[in-house]
Amino acid sequence: MISKTKEANIITSVWHGKFIYLWVANMFSSLSIFMYVTAEQWHAVNYLHVKSSLGIILIAITLPRVLPCEHQL
Repeated sequence: MISKTKEANIITSVWHGKFIYLWVANMFSSLSIFMYVTAEQWHAVNYLHVKSSLGIILIAITLPRVLPCEHQL
C-alpha cells in the first residue's frame, strides 16, 4: 500500500511537472478538432447543400484520424 505522503508527492509532481503542458495541449487539440468538424458540417449543409451526403463527408473527415499511418507508428 502506498503511504499518504508518497501519494501526495505523486499527485503534486503530476500537476507541477511537464504533464500539465501536455494536458493543456491535448485540451486545445481536442477543441480544435471539434471546431473543425462542426465547421465542415456547417459548410456542407449550408453552402454545398448536400445534406444527404453528410455521413460520407464525416467518414472522410474522421477516417484519417482513426487509421494509423506508417510514419505515425
